[in-house]
Amino acid sequence: MYRESRADAAPRPRAIFLGSMALGDEQRPMRYGTDANRDLAGIMERIGDRRWRLILPRPRFESLLDIVEIIPME
Repeated sequence: MYRESRADAAPRPRAIFLGSMALGDEQRPMRYGTDANRDLAGIMERIGDRRWRLILPRPRFESLLDIVEIIPME
């Protein structure tokens, strides 16, 4: 995750996410940049007191847009 630093950035702080897709039988995910077919880039934004949203436009497989809501367990 990298803090967004553009002057015209959104009013709420966001972060840039760079990662890679992990497959179910792998012990650990690959580093970003190792396999372009599995690289993911998106934006993480806070949407509530204990809620975040990860937006992944144009992932390589199965969809045009992935949205992941993250809420910590109590």
